[in-house]
Amino acid sequence: MNINPGYNDDLLQKSEALNGYTAFIEYVRNRQETGLNLNDALKEAVNWGIAQDVLRAVLIKYGVEVSGMIPGTTFDIDIAKEVWREEALEEGYEKGREEGREEGYEKGREEARKEFKAEIEELHRQIAELQNKND
Repeated sequence: MNINPGYNDDLLQKSEALNGYTAFIEYVRNRQETGLNLNDALKEAVNWGIAQDVLRAVLIKYGVEVSGMIPGTTFDIDIAKEVWREEALEEGYEKGREEGREEGYEKGREEARKEFKAEIEELHRQIAELQNKND
């Protein structure tokens, strides 16, 4: 599978992780074209990726081990799976946080409605009591 820029763009657009992998490799290649050796290009690419939020979680976690993503090698499905897994976990966590916030807001609104209703009922009771005293 060719995931270089200009190839399989539709696939790259569907996966932030795969797109990030491609951008990372392209960054390393570009740095090598300016005269950096592979190790220095990789070190710089790791820092760039973290700063630019490109594969950030993977780069923070694996930093030094990223050398397995050397330009010109074949696509490593195991690395891609790990990136996809971490991306899916983060998306799941975010969805859970959003659902939790929504549920919390709804529970808060319901509690406020109950309290308001109880206060109104108490006011009605007090008004009725005052009216009975005045009669």
